[in-house]
Amino acid sequence: MKRKFKGFWLGIKIKDKIKVYISLIFVSILLFITLDVTISKEYLYDFSKILNDDSITIHLVNCLENEKTAFRNYARTKNSNNLLSLTEAMSDTKECLDKIPFDYNQIGEERYALTWSIMNAYSVYENNISRLMETDVYDSEYIRTQYKIYDEFSYMKGYADKLVLLTIDSGDKTFRSKLPRFVALAVVIIITNIVLLLLIITFSKMMVNTIVNPIIRLADASKKIAMNDFSSEDVVVDNQDEVGELTSVFNSMKHATKDRIMALEDRRHTEELLYAEAMKNSEMEKQLLQAQTDLLRNQINPHFLFNTLNVISGMANLEDAPTTEKMIGSLSALFRYNLKNVEHKIALAQELKIARDYMYLQQMRFGSRIEYQEDIRVNVDEVIVPSYLLQPLIENSIIHGLARKEKGGWVKVRVKWVNNDLHVIVGDNGIGIPRKHLETIRKTFETGDFKGIGVGNIYKRIRSNMWKGSMTISSKENMGTIIRIIIPNNR
Repeated sequence: MKRKFKGFWLGIKIKDKIKVYISLIFVSILLFITLDVTISKEYLYDFSKILNDDSITIHLVNCLENEKTAFRNYARTKNSNNLLSLTEAMSDTKECLDKIPFDYNQIGEERYALTWSIMNAYSVYENNISRLMETDVYDSEYIRTQYKIYDEFSYMKGYADKLVLLTIDSGDKTFRSKLPRFVALAVVIIITNIVLLLLIITFSKMMVNTIVNPIIRLADASKKIAMNDFSSEDVVVDNQDEVGELTSVFNSMKHATKDRIMALEDRRHTEELLYAEAMKNSEMEKQLLQAQTDLLRNQINPHFLFNTLNVISGMANLEDAPTTEKMIGSLSALFRYNLKNVEHKIALAQELKIARDYMYLQQMRFGSRIEYQEDIRVNVDEVIVPSYLLQPLIENSIIHGLARKEKGGWVKVRVKWVNNDLHVIVGDNGIGIPRKHLETIRKTFETGDFKGIGVGNIYKRIRSNMWKGSMTISSKENMGTIIRIIIPNNR
């Protein structure tokens, strides 16, 4: 039987499997709701009615007691306050009497007789109350009427107590008579829910095993194929539905793709060999042209450049132009640093000096539009960092982020220790980097295909075996850009 059902399940279409599963869940919910409504209608209503009847009869006893107290106070001193209290107490009692069940078919002969007696007595009691209110306190009839009212109170109180006991006893009998059926129905509900739960779990496992798991295996195999890994075994399923067809087609596609890629690899290898041979012939020409270009570029003697800048600085001093002198000094320091500093490692103090010189020149250009900030929490003379670290990043912030801001621009350098790692952070509040361009930059970090020499050069050096650090970039349009460099074990 089990094998027949399994064969049937594997053979039907996915949409039919889903229909069966959803139908099972729907039937389970419908059955649960039906049983719940049955309990509510057949039992909870009766139990609620029993509790309500008990509560009303007990409340009647309390109302009679309160009315007796109010009457005693009124009979002693017939004033307006006591009259008001008595009137309110009588109103509460009559309201309670109206709520007392008075249907012969529902409450039975005894409760009906007691209820009728109480109502009849209360009607006589009301007439006597009216007569008492119209009688003078000093009239002999006042005392006789008062005693009649007290007797009627005792009469009503006695019958009310009997009604309470009888109502509670009647409710108890009703409860006991219905309790076995209620327990039996509860057991049926529990058993039914367990059976339905087991069915749902069984069908869920079958859905997972015949639909979800094969699709997951196909997805895993697809990921391996996307990584040019064709070593995985063929996906095998017993399904005769769409999943089985998909699996068969996928396996055929995998083998065909593998053969095609192998053929393309052989062709590519052959083309690479031919291309490499051709490049050897042109490489010498490129090197020759590059050497000629470098020769022309380096014709200017650095000593001539520094001496010229020093002469201009001296003339600015003689002409009492301190700003010009300082600008030339900063520019000279930048040239000297770029041309003479060939060390891979340098003290952070020197990097910060060059950054300040560079920012001084930029602030002379942009004025108050750009503010330079530093937050240095390390010993700058002891900390060693890669050379050419800060100035290219600051230059990037100004050119690409702050140059177009009319006011309120700032670039900030923060250096701090986090455990034993050195964190160097360069941030700005510029125009930011569009999301697509930012994704391109991050992909460039992954591939190493850098077109510029600024950020890309720094990333290469930070990631080298010498530093073994990391560099991340985050940015939001119209909010700014932050570049974070982490150099581990720098202490």
